[in-house]
Amino acid sequence: MRFELQPGNAFGCNLNAHRSQWDGSICKAASSWACGAKQEFRDDNCEQGSPRCYHIHAFAGADASIVIDDNGGSWLFDGEPEAFDDQILLMWGGHAVEPRGVRDTKSAILFGAYRVQSVEPRPRSTYTEWVIRPYPDDWARFANMRIPVPRW
Repeated sequence: MRFELQPGNAFGCNLNAHRSQWDGSICKAASSWACGAKQEFRDDNCEQGSPRCYHIHAFAGADASIVIDDNGGSWLFDGEPEAFDDQILLMWGGHAVEPRGVRDTKSAILFGAYRVQSVEPRPRSTYTEWVIRPYPDDWARFANMRIPVPRW
């Protein structure tokens, strides 16, 4: 099945509300920070210092990227990894507040946007992760702006 996209489309992606502003560092006290990831993931990975957070590099200056797991992207990317190329990807998530994280799951805000350059598979032992990369100069982080998620 061919997924036809025209120039000018915009897609949305829910990100965890990362307290370190996606700078590549692991949260301190990650088990108690409600970022949107499951508690067991935060306990087993983030709290132990593993950089497996799918969104930790979303706005890294040199090499921004997000990861979509197999369940979220394989239906499309397996057959057409180029389907998102040159499309706009809006990223949002729950509004987080120190010290505990996301409390009100209904008030999502925009974190940023990419113009997608590529989607690349990253095979793991039993599944595939999909790494989405923006063009180096075509992404933005909306820090502290609290822009509500667009309605469609």
